[in-house]
Amino acid sequence: MTVKKTLSVFVCICFIMFIVTVDLWASSDKDKGASAAKAASKSSFLSVSETTKILKNLRVMQGNFEYVKSGDTSEKSWRVHLYRVKNENMFLPLVVYVNDKDVVVGVLARNGKVVVPNIPVDEMQPAVKVDASKLSSKDRKAYNSGGSETVFMFFDMNCPHCKKFEEALPDYKGRYKVVMKHFPLDELFPGATQRAIEKQCQWMGKGCTAESAKKIVEEDLDQGRKIGVNGTPFFITAKGNIINGLPDLR
Repeated sequence: MTVKKTLSVFVCICFIMFIVTVDLWASSDKDKGASAAKAASKSSFLSVSETTKILKNLRVMQGNFEYVKSGDTSEKSWRVHLYRVKNENMFLPLVVYVNDKDVVVGVLARNGKVVVPNIPVDEMQPAVKVDASKLSSKDRKAYNSGGSETVFMFFDMNCPHCKKFEEALPDYKGRYKVVMKHFPLDELFPGATQRAIEKQCQWMGKGCTAESAKKIVEEDLDQGRKIGVNGTPFFITAKGNIINGLPDLR
């Protein structure tokens, strides 16, 4: 499945997502008073097991899903549980807001403002899982070598969006070590492959030959095609998750 088709699946699923509120207790004045008192502590929030049971009973969760993590939100009276649902080779985020008695799936707005989860944005994005184990990093240009995770960036040096990333990467000190992979688009930029070979030789420095640089460019191109790269820039983590750019790049 191509990335374009996979994202189309995600868009369709988004359209059918809905918000559901579940009242677990009778709303007597006594119960309301008790709920208000409980809301002051985190123990009053519905637990992951309670939330999961509710979602299963309402058939919101079907198929292969897993709990990821929980976090606070911009609204103290609400907490969030993040789940991941597998659809073919794609993992879709399911954001679930909870208080002491309610469950809201999708988006929660209070007083005209969206309640924002305190979870990194990239962890709440859909992820396409592919096999990235054979992606080579030897003799490739890498930025932010101290990053805790590795991401491969397939690029064409003629691509305007790629150029913007390249300009920012020398100062990037975020979460990812960024390994550059060539993906020349000769059909859009005639001569792109030759320029990629020259660029690779510049990165390799002394001792580089046109033949060795050409081999790396061709290897990158072949590896990119095998994992479904169909445009640039294209980002994929070493764990096989396709991501939308670098979320922490400023």
